[in-house]
Amino acid sequence: MPARQRPQYACNRRECRRPPRRTLSAPSRIAGLGIGAYYSKSDWHQPGYWDPARPHPTRNPNYDTAKEPERWASFVKFTYHIIEEIVSRYGPIDILWRDGGQVRPPQQDINMPAIATMARRHQPGLIRVDRTVGGRYENYRTPEQEVPPQVLPCAIFVGCVKRTTATKGTVRFAHPTDFTSRCMPGLPRAPSDR
Repeated sequence: MPARQRPQYACNRRECRRPPRRTLSAPSRIAGLGIGAYYSKSDWHQPGYWDPARPHPTRNPNYDTAKEPERWASFVKFTYHIIEEIVSRYGPIDILWRDGGQVRPPQQDINMPAIATMARRHQPGLIRVDRTVGGRYENYRTPEQEVPPQVLPCAIFVGCVKRTTATKGTVRFAHPTDFTSRCMPGLPRAPSDR
């Protein structure tokens, strides 16, 4: 992140002399690999999303965005500029994977049409994911902790299944090998219309 906006999270300090994506981009392209960028729309370090003076019991803003539109507008502006930096300053990218599916209209509208237009202006062939939101700003889906039982509307998906003993939603793997026994057998049966 840029030092001018988020100095405590910037990758411009002495121990990180070059941005990691720029460092990895050229060798990845030479090897024929695409480059993806991840961004969490629910940026909990940004005071326009979580007011640091208030408790934050959920992953959502800890204030009413309709009652404090100026605070929310600061977050929308921040998000736009951070995504613009991601797609404009570090070379070509193939995928922009935006996490934080709860950040969506009507309560958490970040003006995705403007963000999508700007991102495609900088990266014309960009593949977009707007995690769990669906619609015109999500070119492929990432269902969590499952292999979809039927063909998804966009026909392309990446399974977001972790290999861990941690709880996520209602799925709990008692042991890391449960991933293999519960998820891997479903992959050959993954639905496809191709």
